[in-house]
Amino acid sequence: RAPTQPATLPTEPPPIELPAEDVPSVMPRRFQRRSIGGILTLVVLFFVVGCAAYSFTSFAVDKLLNIQLPHPSVSLPNVSDIVSLPEWLTGVVGGSGDILVVDGAVGGLNVRAAPSLNAEVIAVLPNGTRIRKEEGPQPADGVNWIHIRTRLDNKTVDGWLSEKYVKSESGDTPSDTP
Repeated sequence: RAPTQPATLPTEPPPIELPAEDVPSVMPRRFQRRSIGGILTLVVLFFVVGCAAYSFTSFAVDKLLNIQLPHPSVSLPNVSDIVSLPEWLTGVVGGSGDILVVDGAVGGLNVRAAPSLNAEVIAVLPNGTRIRKEEGPQPADGVNWIHIRTRLDNKTVDGWLSEKYVKSESGDTPSDTP
């Protein structure tokens, strides 16, 4: 019979050292995105629950104790005050003034070079023309004049017209709006 060798236990292979750029990150990207989404969801949920709790509490205090708690109000800025939208998007020349519409002028509305009935007529705007209010109203000759800019026949028209024949796009007269 042949001599047997003693049984040896298998040994672990030596660890493989990887360069630093090949070491996997602690958390794969898909888990990082899920974590950020989860955090955002929790923040929104916390905000909604907090607002609902405050509203319920203020309602209960008002009804039970007859004490008025202040109600938070959110007022968002007008987009046109923040960003000047391009003319091709709005259909009105650029600027920061209100957008108005010519309305009720029989045969068109005269645009004048100055705020006066004696000033030169530089253009006639048909009803429905959208204009941008630059300034005004300025009273002269018994008329409230507003300085406007608009585009007519591919030309920019800059002048004065009577406030009486324009309205805001929402239907209010310019003097009705704050």
